[in-house]
Amino acid sequence: EFFESRKINNQDFYIAYAPFSIGKGTIPWTVGVAIPYEAIYKEANSNLYLAIGIGLAGIFIVSVIVYIIALQISRPIVQTTSILKEIEKGKIPRVKHIRIKGRDEIAEMGRSVLTLIDTLHQTVSFAEAISQNKFDTKYKLLSDEDALGNALLNMQTNLKIAEHEREKREKQELRERWETSGYAEFAEILRLNANNLNALAFSTISAIAAKLEAPAGAIYIVNEDNPEKRFIECIATYGYEKDTENENRIEIGEGMIGSCVMEKEMINVTNLPENYFKISSFSGKSIPSSVLVVPLILGHKVWGAMEIAGFRTFESFKITFVQKISENIASAIYAQRNSEKTVYLLNEANIQAEKIMEKERILREHTAEMELLRAETEKQKAELEKMRSAIAVREFELQQKTKLADQKEEEIEATMRNLSIAQKTTENQNREIEMLTSAIDKALMRAVYGIDGRIIDINERFCEITGFTKEQLIDKHLSYILDTEDDSFAKVWNDVKLGIPFSGKLFRKLKNGVKRTFLITYTPVFDEKNSVTQVYYLGYPLD
Repeated sequence: EFFESRKINNQDFYIAYAPFSIGKGTIPWTVGVAIPYEAIYKEANSNLYLAIGIGLAGIFIVSVIVYIIALQISRPIVQTTSILKEIEKGKIPRVKHIRIKGRDEIAEMGRSVLTLIDTLHQTVSFAEAISQNKFDTKYKLLSDEDALGNALLNMQTNLKIAEHEREKREKQELRERWETSGYAEFAEILRLNANNLNALAFSTISAIAAKLEAPAGAIYIVNEDNPEKRFIECIATYGYEKDTENENRIEIGEGMIGSCVMEKEMINVTNLPENYFKISSFSGKSIPSSVLVVPLILGHKVWGAMEIAGFRTFESFKITFVQKISENIASAIYAQRNSEKTVYLLNEANIQAEKIMEKERILREHTAEMELLRAETEKQKAELEKMRSAIAVREFELQQKTKLADQKEEEIEATMRNLSIAQKTTENQNREIEMLTSAIDKALMRAVYGIDGRIIDINERFCEITGFTKEQLIDKHLSYILDTEDDSFAKVWNDVKLGIPFSGKLFRKLKNGVKRTFLITYTPVFDEKNSVTQVYYLGYPLD
């Protein structure tokens, strides 16, 4: 077989030859077929046009399919982008659904955005609740690695502790003010009734009962008129009465009052028998539920006891207050007893002087032989007068020294109490400041700037968010980490230098060059001349 091309009548033909034999002849025959090139190309062109048409139709169908798929992909992306732009501005949209179908990466991205929005709403609600002192508000973490959630929970815990300490401090301050006012009140009572023991006792027990909100009380003293037969007597009552002589006279060691005086120990009873004394009131008589008996001790000697009855248990700080007041009452009793002894000695001295003068009158009637004896008597009289004067002067000096000592002791006690209160207040304030600073350092960015804009100090949270180390930022100007394209910051900084605080949003550059939006506050710090010396910064990223 062989092929050739040849022109026939000016037309190109393609000729194919095929030799064959007939019978047993030796000469082969040949059959040739001539086909015009035009006929061949016509069929080929037809196939080409058909293929091109099919190809264009396929491209159109694929384009339509691609457009539909792209539309389905871009629509949730556009919606997600719009939501993220609102979040970038600090807004939290109320979006409950994004049109997403399937389980591909775009669907995961949409679900993540919805989760982020829900978390932001939860964070805002949680922060608002915390700002309203609702420290028991629950917050659900996204995972164990939820940095923001853990920071908020740590802040909540620290604020709970700070609030507890604040309440505890306020209670302590109220108690200290209560005690201070009580000491001042009783000091005034002791001053006004220093010369009348019964009036002093009644004013004191009435004031103590009112201060402790107790309906009844009594003051007892140890009667030492006969040192060998000492007993306890009631000199003032409030809220109930002692009706018989036996009730007003108590032997040492008898009952709670006698035991308190003998043992020199306080007695606090909360379960009283039904046959115990009753308290008089406008509604009748009632049995108290608790009784506090405190010995009146000065030095090592018991001068009496104070009994206070109430319808509820006495708090520990009130018991401590009564114990301290009891020392002042014992001191007043001691001073009164000394005053009584002084008066007694003076009276005795006067009686002796009168007797001596009577003897002198009798001796003057005697004979001259008794002149020497009279002279001696006069001498004794003069010496006795000197002794009496010396005793009077000594007693007066002793009274003055006692009063001065008591006043000095009261001033020292008041000073020590005030110092103790001031020390406790300072310690509580320092602890609160330390806890609040710790909570702020864990949750917020904190920095201190100089008035010239140089960075003086930053916390670890500042370094974590910006990506810079502390060494890289100290002494740097704050423009080093600010968005220099934001012209509004110059006005903000000028206002802060003039002493005007600022709170709002600001763009800041991170170490990797990325700009982020921060919610910040600038607070100026003034010196004694009311000039701004430093600026405190607190910030939190919003994106």
